[in-house]
Amino acid sequence: MKRRIACVAVLLMVPGWAWASVAGSCPPVENIKAYGGVYTSQDERVWIGVASDGAIGQVRGFESALFYPSEHADMRGTLAKCSYRLERGMLDMHLQPDNRPTVTITEEHWQRQRGPFGIVYFECKKDDPTLCAFTIEG
Repeated sequence: MKRRIACVAVLLMVPGWAWASVAGSCPPVENIKAYGGVYTSQDERVWIGVASDGAIGQVRGFESALFYPSEHADMRGTLAKCSYRLERGMLDMHLQPDNRPTVTITEEHWQRQRGPFGIVYFECKKDDPTLCAFTIEG
């Protein structure tokens, strides 16, 4: 009985967002489909990207992912984009652009960077986009 009470107590201490967490990563190159200048990838999540002027062709490789932490939590925040090389130019894919979810990263493949004006962000530069993993909350 004491063991059951202890388990329930521990479970009650887990934050609400942790109950609905889903593992995610930047989409694999082979899952991205081109429709004119619009690129999509859809599994359990929707990804969309629009090629800039002069950027055309099939996706050739993964470049990087950018994550911006929230003001008070380094590992929780917003996934800004996943960038890919096209036959000519670059493509930025965005996770659920109509409803940017909060995500959590681990520092395993993400490197802390400091940009202009002291802005802190994390970047993941790997050959395999699935290594740029994160957890989607809610």
